[in-house]
Amino acid sequence: MKKLTIFMLLILLPLISCKRDEVAEPPLSGPSTLSYILEGSANPTIVLVGMERNTTQIRVRFYDYTGKPISGAPIYFETLWTYTLVTKTADKYGNVVKEKTETGGGRADFGNFDGYYVKEFYTDANGYVNITYTAPDYEEYCHKTVWYSGFYGPPDNPYRDVYILSIDSFFIRARWASPPNSNMQIYCVIPIHLEVSFPWPCACP
Repeated sequence: MKKLTIFMLLILLPLISCKRDEVAEPPLSGPSTLSYILEGSANPTIVLVGMERNTTQIRVRFYDYTGKPISGAPIYFETLWTYTLVTKTADKYGNVVKEKTETGGGRADFGNFDGYYVKEFYTDANGYVNITYTAPDYEEYCHKTVWYSGFYGPPDNPYRDVYILSIDSFFIRARWASPPNSNMQIYCVIPIHLEVSFPWPCACP
């Protein structure tokens, strides 16, 4: 009888050890607990560039997937653009002897946020940041869009390059970066149209 009991236990032991409770897997389409949303707007979206500096009000909201605002979060603001750059090479008489066109983009450092090209602001209790962007004036616009190189080439007929940059698109970017132990970054881009109120290209002072 004792042998029979031991034999029955040996048969049942694998069955007992393999038994487990069924756990339902989470659905693939559900909201992520790591989801954050950063959205923004500008008012007005068209800013006049003239002899005086004009402004637009930037409003950004930061919240999680449930709609709960994220307060006290650092949001970095900077300017971006895409552009077309035309390089004209002229001789000493002002005749254009060569012309090259390139396109590019990246950080613009154009205008300012409280006097800075890049500025950090913190979200309020409702997850909002309200700031003022100050557009460039005539002098800054010219300085960034038209410039000249020095003379080079043979002494009897030196050449000079003129660089003319036209802005194809211009944005304000808001960026939130997660703590140092995470690589998560969230961006929000806000299109701004800079309306030039003087003839362009311009002769810079």
